[in-house]
Amino acid sequence: METKTPNNAEGQKNWHLSLTYRVLRAIIVTIIVFVTLVPVGLYITLSTPWAQEKMRTVAEEELSKTLGTEVSIGRVDFAPFNRIRVLDIAVTDDYGVKAVKAANICARFELAHFLKTRRIVIDYAAIDGLDASLYRKTASSPLNIAKIIEKITRKEPNKPPSRFNLAIST
Repeated sequence: METKTPNNAEGQKNWHLSLTYRVLRAIIVTIIVFVTLVPVGLYITLSTPWAQEKMRTVAEEELSKTLGTEVSIGRVDFAPFNRIRVLDIAVTDDYGVKAVKAANICARFELAHFLKTRRIVIDYAAIDGLDASLYRKTASSPLNIAKIIEKITRKEPNKPPSRFNLAIST
């Protein structure tokens, strides 16, 4: 009885096709897993109490530096994949009084820009429950938030860029 052995060239061809198929399948599966798991993992991570507390702390520090006064934030919530909600915000004026309070600030940021540059650009914000207390100690004294307004509007030529770019369109 004679057994038929495949032609060596034909066997090599089948082996190469099989290898090519396995490599392409591995690449496609890896891409699908990456595209699916990275956003889901990022969302789950940012939804943890630890991450939200870290975001709250960083936001308080950066806003306090930017405004030159104490800023307190009650809680930060992250919604998929480009929205942040900040609850119970209070900004202290020059006299130690809570001059500006907001119950809720929702903002949308550009996720693609953040992932490319590691800088946050806010393109939408909504403020609910705003309570502002503006006053002067005497008729000739400046407004209680005068230093805050000056910090926001002052242009310094040699100032390094801040961690946050604010460009609100709506």
